[in-house]
Amino acid sequence: MFTAWEIFLYPNPALNLSSTAEESDLPGIFLVLRDALRASNGPLRRSQRMCILCVFTCYLWSACSIDEELLIERSIHKGMINPGEEKQTVEHKTSVTSMQYTVRVRCHEHYYGSKCNQVCRPRDDYFGHYVCDQSGNRNCMEGWTGPDCKTAICKPGCHSIHGTCSVPGECKCKYGWDGLLCDQCLPYPGCFHGTCNEPWECSCEKNWGGLLCDKDLNYCGTNWPCKNGGTCMNTEPDEYNCACPDGYSGKNCQIVEHACVSNPCANGGTCHEVPSGFECHCPPGWSGPTCAKDTDECSSNPCAHGGTCIDMENKFECLCTPSWTGKTCQIDINECAGKPCLNAYSCKNFIGGYHCICFRGWVGQNCDINLNSCQGQCQNGGACKESTKGYQCVCQPGFVGRHCEVQRNLCSSGPCQNGGHCHALLDHFLCECPQGFTGATCEVQNDPCRPNPCHNKAQCFRRLNDFYCSCSNEHEGKTCSEAKDHCKTNTCLGKLVRRISSNVCRPHGRCISLTAGNFSCSCDSGFTGLYCHENINDCASNPCKNGGTCIDGINSFRCICPGGWEGLLCDSEVNECSRLPCQNGGQCVDLLNDFYCNCVDNWKGKTCHSRESHCDSNTCNNGGTCYDHGDSFVCSCPAGWGGRTCSTGKNNSCDSSPCENGGTCVGAGDSFTCICKEGWEGLTCTQNVDDCKPHPCYNGGICIDGVNWFRCECAPGFAGPDCRINIDECQSSPCADGSTCVDEINRYLCVCPPGKAGPRCHEKIEVGKPCRHSGLQYPHGSQWEEECNSCQCVNGDVHCTKVRCGRRPCLLEKASSAAETSAQACPGGHECVQHPFLTCLSPPCRQWGVCSAPDPSPAPHTQCEPNSGYLDNRCAHVTLIFNKDKIPQGTTVESVCWELKNLPVTRMLATERVLLILCDLSYLRSDAVEVAMVNIPMCKQGDYGKKGGAYYALKSTTERGISKDLLLLCRDYVLENKTF
Repeated sequence: MFTAWEIFLYPNPALNLSSTAEESDLPGIFLVLRDALRASNGPLRRSQRMCILCVFTCYLWSACSIDEELLIERSIHKGMINPGEEKQTVEHKTSVTSMQYTVRVRCHEHYYGSKCNQVCRPRDDYFGHYVCDQSGNRNCMEGWTGPDCKTAICKPGCHSIHGTCSVPGECKCKYGWDGLLCDQCLPYPGCFHGTCNEPWECSCEKNWGGLLCDKDLNYCGTNWPCKNGGTCMNTEPDEYNCACPDGYSGKNCQIVEHACVSNPCANGGTCHEVPSGFECHCPPGWSGPTCAKDTDECSSNPCAHGGTCIDMENKFECLCTPSWTGKTCQIDINECAGKPCLNAYSCKNFIGGYHCICFRGWVGQNCDINLNSCQGQCQNGGACKESTKGYQCVCQPGFVGRHCEVQRNLCSSGPCQNGGHCHALLDHFLCECPQGFTGATCEVQNDPCRPNPCHNKAQCFRRLNDFYCSCSNEHEGKTCSEAKDHCKTNTCLGKLVRRISSNVCRPHGRCISLTAGNFSCSCDSGFTGLYCHENINDCASNPCKNGGTCIDGINSFRCICPGGWEGLLCDSEVNECSRLPCQNGGQCVDLLNDFYCNCVDNWKGKTCHSRESHCDSNTCNNGGTCYDHGDSFVCSCPAGWGGRTCSTGKNNSCDSSPCENGGTCVGAGDSFTCICKEGWEGLTCTQNVDDCKPHPCYNGGICIDGVNWFRCECAPGFAGPDCRINIDECQSSPCADGSTCVDEINRYLCVCPPGKAGPRCHEKIEVGKPCRHSGLQYPHGSQWEEECNSCQCVNGDVHCTKVRCGRRPCLLEKASSAAETSAQACPGGHECVQHPFLTCLSPPCRQWGVCSAPDPSPAPHTQCEPNSGYLDNRCAHVTLIFNKDKIPQGTTVESVCWELKNLPVTRMLATERVLLILCDLSYLRSDAVEVAMVNIPMCKQGDYGKKGGAYYALKSTTERGISKDLLLLCRDYVLENKTF
């Protein structure tokens, strides 16, 4: 502490003064000695007012020394004053002198407080960034914070955990994080189609799998590799199989073996194999590559007077309206020849009709209505009432007029065909047709092939509400407008090598076409494998030195260095003295992952920062305990650590390679951390993550868990990575040309044109009479399904199979989503209603119901019931044993029974007699359904042997994979029947 003092002195060079001062233990207490001294050259005269005033400021009296011979006046003043700029005035008056002076006390620079014992020295260096206020308190400079103002304030928004900074406004990311604000994790090196939530993760996007998310789980849906009508099935990631039709082979069904085996020539054409494939020789009336183009003899509209023209092979036929006949409907029929007039004078024939001249009292087209009698007066079900004034017709709802001859709602009869919506008008109706149909009653199907939408001279074939273009070998796509990718289809020809952009080598390679239809992939740097799908392990040569951990990248690697090492390969030792850690003149000595300070001038501590002790909380690292030995310190290190300050790991915990399945080990003393590859978890990456949870497969698909991938084994009729894709069985064009293919679940339906019949419309039939059934007209030879039966029109007669269908199971709307409800919906005119007695096979069952019926037929009485044990020559029992682990939850016995009734083989057994099928849960085992089949036509010897035809037909159907979904889950069948 320094005392500020002022001297008021009348100068006299002859005066020799001296004063001394010592430090006081009582700061703030001062002693002022005021001495008036005589001039050394003689006595002071009264007139001589000039004198020398010496003011000494001392802490103690003994500290002041004055020449007593020169002393004029002495005054001593004691007091206390705080350090500061304020001055204290002191006056002294005697008979000899009069003095007035001021006193103030100031602290030395960088000292503050009432005792000047608070030190604050502004600084802007490694040890702090602050200034001092008037009280000696530290105020941090802009951009700095913390007790010592050593902590920089990072960039606004910088992540508090994953980001750091050494200067204000900076945002440096910790290892594993990236982005301007260090809020984006770094995925595992080499991760292609994946993301991360934590560093080094690789969470795969949809349809991708593998450790690096580079395995295509839906190769079929992405690449469509199968050609010539082949069906693609995903087998493994990036793997597939093509089920080729007859006459084709090869990986992608690209090899034509026997082109004529599949009978490509339609309509009686003769197939001849040629080097390029096949050639069809067509009969008269047909043309085109496959004899599918019929010469349209109806294009000139030869039928007159509203007649309908039917195109036939090399000819046509006119269906004439009433009153007309002849080949082209140009001959008027003489209706009077048939004597249509009953109570008439005569009949007159007109062109296109006739007229009856009725007797008095008779009216009507044929004079068959008596004006005075109820008999035959009322039409359309009207009731006739006689009265004195004649008669009156009471009409049925929907009809008006004197004779109920006018239909009020013309839509009640359902005139609109093919799903058209009827709008009733005043005296007629209007049909709103669905897409693909036109005409007054939506009876005419639009031809999507006119004009031809196919490019590059491809032939167009009509489908239901769609078209199909038969592309050449050089083009593909819906309209054959795209050039074929030769590498994808393995049809690269020629001797010269050419590179083609193709999916087969993407995204890390290019396709090179070779001779004989082969190809190879030219991989980008850092990738290898047949399809350039494997990332080369750049860490295989162990490039990281001095215990560094290698992280593989794409054609690169990264080393995580242990403490004390740095550089690309961890081959440069860190100079810990570069930060100048030693204070107060200490000299720094660099050590491995540590430093040592040679302190001077009695300074102590690891950084020569203390006068009192060598030890503080930062002296020993990694949990070491510091002991002060006077002139040095010793750190007692925990297990696994050594060195002067416990900074050196004794044993590398990763030496034993504890991380399995490709995990990366990061050691820290006697502990370690495993960074697991995607698909593995646990302390040492030994637990395979179950990729099948939650269950990802739809439509009854079975999930197979792999390492960071899963595969869905789809039920028949479905495909795709999660079995959501309904396989288009119409893709291979199974129906004969000119017919329409309708895709269904695991099967297809061919809608035949006039003159064609059969499952594939390949059978020719002669033109016959149409059939009238359920208010609709069907042409001769047409086939359709009705509930669980199939029907066919044969020359005016309807032949249907005789399976007793019962009420169809359905999902109630309140218990299911819209998609599920539509998949299990009831046919038009019916609704799904609750049923209290449905039997659950795989609980918990959903809220199932049955389709309503206006007058449900009563259940027939029979002794042949499930679990009854009753047998006769018209009764058989089949036990269906299921793999219950694969049955979808919510399956009922009624659903199994309904699929059984809809099997084609079931309909075959009911062509002559009614077939009744009853189902129930087995009384003996929980994984079985008991089926009773009544009125089964048992096979004679020579058909299926001694056992029933139903059993062998059912077993053969399911083994060939053409049955319904649930029946495919049967693993065994047991038959009971009465042999004879």
